[in-house]
Amino acid sequence: MARPPSLKLVQATDALPEAGQESVRTALALAESFYCDAVLASGERALEHARGTMAIVAELKLDGEALAAALLAPAVRL
Repeated sequence: MARPPSLKLVQATDALPEAGQESVRTALALAESFYCDAVLASGERALEHARGTMAIVAELKLDGEALAAALLAPAVRL
């Protein structure tokens, strides 16, 4: 069952143009389906790690592509 997006994720995408928001939504859907219950070597859930990475990138005021990339970055470690 898919979780609703966290408040931090919604706030991070609010300032983006619609195309950037769509990139983030697409990346989040892909991340949720790919990571499922995956756990990183550190013991952290991959999806939570990805959301945390995206939050850091959002604080840097980067675009939707950067936010989407942050969501998908843990895939390299799985």
